[in-house]
Amino acid sequence: GATQIGAVMGKVLPQYKGRADGSTINAIAREELGRLAK
Repeated sequence: GATQIGAVMGKVLPQYKGRADGSTINAIAREELGRLAK
């Protein structure tokens, strides 16, 4: 759910900070969650 997105965003954000905007990072986080959910 939304809390999982937040957790993934927290991990991904520092890696992409300054290189990607929030919506891009959010999309990456969602993809990451999709992989973890399987």
